[in-house]
Amino acid sequence: MFRRRRPLSPRPLRPIRRLQRRVAASRVHPGLQRLALAHEAMDRGDFLRAATLYAELADGARALGMPQAAHLSLLAGHALALAGEGRSGLARTRDGLRWLAEQGRPRRLERALVRVLAEMRSMGMAAEAKALEDEFPGANQMSGAGSPVGRVGSGRPLLPGKCPHCGGTVHPEEVDWIDEAQAACDYCGSILTVGADS
Repeated sequence: MFRRRRPLSPRPLRPIRRLQRRVAASRVHPGLQRLALAHEAMDRGDFLRAATLYAELADGARALGMPQAAHLSLLAGHALALAGEGRSGLARTRDGLRWLAEQGRPRRLERALVRVLAEMRSMGMAAEAKALEDEFPGANQMSGAGSPVGRVGSGRPLLPGKCPHCGGTVHPEEVDWIDEAQAACDYCGSILTVGADS
């Protein structure tokens, strides 16, 4: 005897959508994986390896017109400085700050510059910090007007300390806030959620 076949249901579309998502993720994954490797190298003190990866990622993002290029270049500069390559680090840091300036967001540049200058001075790079300060006059004047979105009255940042997707350190005062509860990671563009664990 022949069995009657059941009519096809519309459910097969779901696996296709899942496959499409997997394919899309696989296109992004190699870059995200390299970024995670760079963060890991930085955490274990392999600064030259981290700098190489950050610089490659920054240049690739720059070629694609991605805003993350600026912060990746700043990371490359910081890693080079920690590796004792002060001149190369300064050049990379300068590129990152210039790219931020090109984005036409002076407050973002201002906050990044304040952090960068503090890091450089703490590493004994006062002359390099002064050179950047002279190159970006006015950008180092924190106005402090208003409270950034996503921060409570005490000023305590609510975002995780590290991005759960790429492992990068989160600077709540510098990220792009989407709304009161979400911001974009400066390095990989993933969504960070207020109150989420790192």
